[in-house]
Amino acid sequence: MRVVTNEKIVASRAKLAKRASIIGLLVLVLGFVVSLFSTLFYVSLGCLVVGFLISNVGVYNANLWLKEPRADQVLAKGLKGFSNKFTLFNYTGPVPHAIVGPPGVAVFLAKSQDGRVSAKGSRWRQPFSFRRLIGFFGNEPLGKPAKDLESAVEAAKKFIGQALPDTEVPVYGAVLFSSPKVELELQDVEVPVLTEKQLKDYMRGLPKEEVLSPEQRRILMEAFQGNYEPPPKSES
Repeated sequence: MRVVTNEKIVASRAKLAKRASIIGLLVLVLGFVVSLFSTLFYVSLGCLVVGFLISNVGVYNANLWLKEPRADQVLAKGLKGFSNKFTLFNYTGPVPHAIVGPPGVAVFLAKSQDGRVSAKGSRWRQPFSFRRLIGFFGNEPLGKPAKDLESAVEAAKKFIGQALPDTEVPVYGAVLFSSPKVELELQDVEVPVLTEKQLKDYMRGLPKEEVLSPEQRRILMEAFQGNYEPPPKSES
C-alpha cells in the first residue's frame, strides 16, 4: 500500500491547536485577574467568553490533529503490507481519506469517538458521561455517520467524474472508528463500519475485477494529490 499524506496541513493544524490552547488559557487567566476588580465586571466577562471559545478551538483541533492515533495513522498501519496497486490519500483530495486501486475508489469517513458507540439502522448514539460533558464543546460530534459517509461518497464521485469523464468508476465507502478504545454495538447498520483490525478484510472484500487500468489509476492518483481543506468546526 502506497501512502500519500499532506503532512503540511497536519503540521499547520497541530500548530493552530497549540497556539489556540495557549492563547485561550492566557485570556481566561486575564479574565480571572480582571474579575478581582468589581468595576471591570463586563471586561472580565468578555475575557472569559472569548477565552472559552478560543480554548475550545484549540481542544477541537488538538483532538483531530495532535491526539494519536490520528485517522491517517490508523489507515496506514491497518493497511500496512497491502498491495502496492492501491494508494491511500490523506487530506489531499476532495475527501479526507480515500484509496485508489484497481476496483475503484474507497472512501473512509473517520470518527475519533472512544467508549461505547451504538447503532441500530440509521440511529446512532453515544451514552451520556461526565467525561463527554466536560469536553463537549471541544469534541468532534458523532453526527450521522451513514449520512455523512453518503455525502463524502457523492463528493468523491463528482470529483472523479471530472478527472475521468468517460469512465464509470465504482466508489465504495465505510465508516472508520480510529480510536482503539471504541466499543461498537451495531445492529442492521446501513453502511460498513470498521476498526483498524478490519481494514484489510474490508479491502480484500472489494470486487476482484480490475475496473481501472494502470493509466486510469495514474490519472486519478494525480488528481487526488490536489488540495484538501478541513471543514470548519460547525460543518464537522
